[in-house]
Amino acid sequence: MSKKINKYKDIATYTLLAILISWIGWILPRFINNELISTVAFIMGGGGPTLAAVITLLIYGNKNNLPILFTKIKPRSGIPFLLSVSLLNLVLIYAAISILGVNLLSRYNQALISLGVVGFLLVILKWLFSAIWEEYGWRGFMLHQLSRRTHLLFASLMVSLAWFVWHIPLFFIDGGLQGSNIGLFFITIIFETLIYTYIFVKDRKSIFGVTLYHTFANVSAELVILAGIDLEAVTRVRSYIVIAIGVMLIPLLFKISRR
Repeated sequence: MSKKINKYKDIATYTLLAILISWIGWILPRFINNELISTVAFIMGGGGPTLAAVITLLIYGNKNNLPILFTKIKPRSGIPFLLSVSLLNLVLIYAAISILGVNLLSRYNQALISLGVVGFLLVILKWLFSAIWEEYGWRGFMLHQLSRRTHLLFASLMVSLAWFVWHIPLFFIDGGLQGSNIGLFFITIIFETLIYTYIFVKDRKSIFGVTLYHTFANVSAELVILAGIDLEAVTRVRSYIVIAIGVMLIPLLFKISRR
């Protein structure tokens, strides 16, 4: 029993640190009137997973792995795969909006056009930074470490549970992109983490692909808001599609993990 506990001791430490750092960063601004400190704290909150990974490696004497962690952004798959990963979330959003009403697509397209090239690139850069700030931790450290010790499906489940708890404060902060249905979000994140896991494995454990997927998930959601479309409704339909994709990936991940 003690061997099993020690086997995942660093993972437990990492998870607690990631949640603690982020929750403090997100909750602290509610009690501080200084805008600069609040902004820095909130940004720190978003980077909790990556900061926790660095601290965990230092705590357990694995500081030599720090350079390895930060080289995981290097893409290891071809352009067609990375392009499909980037476009997948836009396809998911278009599918969800189409189900809600084809007439809403014109509003979404108009929001995209109104941003212009520069505006669209700025939105991408904003969410790209946010995604990198997370993915070094969730996939670059936690999923990578778990996948070396246990089945991919179990590793994915552990990451999804930690990721869900990590998101909880965002349900009480204005401007969140995850919707307000915490039950549906819980189910969705379990199956969407399977998508992230599949991308991570297919990209040979680089975080480049999952970072692109994560970035465009947020970009597409922000465009929904800019278009004045009900994000709650779109998120709900998108969740059903994501769950279906996640279910289809289970046998593939099971097969990959047995190799």
